[in-house]
Amino acid sequence: MRKGFEGLYGLARDRLLCDPLSGHVFLFANAQRNRLKLLFWDGSGLWVCAKRLEKGRFRWPESAGGQAKVVLSHEELALLLGGIDLAQTRRRRWLRLQRIKKYGPGSEKLSDAQLNLLELEPGVSNVEVQAEGVREPLPASTNRKPRPHPGRQELPAALPRVERVIACVPEQCTCKACGRPTAVIGYDVSEQLDLEPPKYFVVVTKREKRACKQCEEGGVAAAPVPARIIEEGLVSDRAVIHTVVAKYCDHLPLYRQSAILKREAGVEISRATMDGWVMRVGELLIPIAEAICSGSTPRRAH
Repeated sequence: MRKGFEGLYGLARDRLLCDPLSGHVFLFANAQRNRLKLLFWDGSGLWVCAKRLEKGRFRWPESAGGQAKVVLSHEELALLLGGIDLAQTRRRRWLRLQRIKKYGPGSEKLSDAQLNLLELEPGVSNVEVQAEGVREPLPASTNRKPRPHPGRQELPAALPRVERVIACVPEQCTCKACGRPTAVIGYDVSEQLDLEPPKYFVVVTKREKRACKQCEEGGVAAAPVPARIIEEGLVSDRAVIHTVVAKYCDHLPLYRQSAILKREAGVEISRATMDGWVMRVGELLIPIAEAICSGSTPRRAH
């Protein structure tokens, strides 16, 4: 890269087929792409500027169709002169536009990191994408002085308590001074919130069948079948209600609930089957919704 004013002027005119006096900025690089020269006409004369990278190389996208020039925007020119890999920058921009096109207008407010996470979540709906887009960003961290801790939060008194007594080791049960056994004088009490994981079990329903042993004219009578949300379904009403509550109150998609059920209970139930449960519950709730809208009291279903 030894060309000066006349050499760069000739390259822009003869090889790039452009007018060097048009006001555009022309960039030229050496074979190693660690040096750049810039040619620019400001209306009164030509400017030639040069830059050499101490580490790395200048990178930009390859020209389309084997052309000798690549057209850059003002932002891309600033990135290139700053040593940014312009080829990767254009690729990330194209990838972001493709993902926004895939997930809809609601994903325009999402960052690149959030769009990457969406690619790892199969079955994401447009409603979830829009909800993520309107979520307020986390507050920026500041250098404020930490406030004094208000103290440990007390657990609600309504929660049941399960006591666990930890006994002293045998060495602590003997007085070190006189050797006599020590007595319990109190406890150091602490509380921690605990939980029991969901317990899956199978409900076996047996309906009595009765018949007269003396005669056959009376036939066989069986206990009535209790009403269920899903007739002849594989799961109980409690499992159906738990699925609906988890979906609409906890925002847990059905495909995740299906994966959890397979992992925890070893039962494989497809998302389409769970969709049927949700639709059935919606049908049963239609009279209540209509009554709420009309302001009347719904009749009790028998």
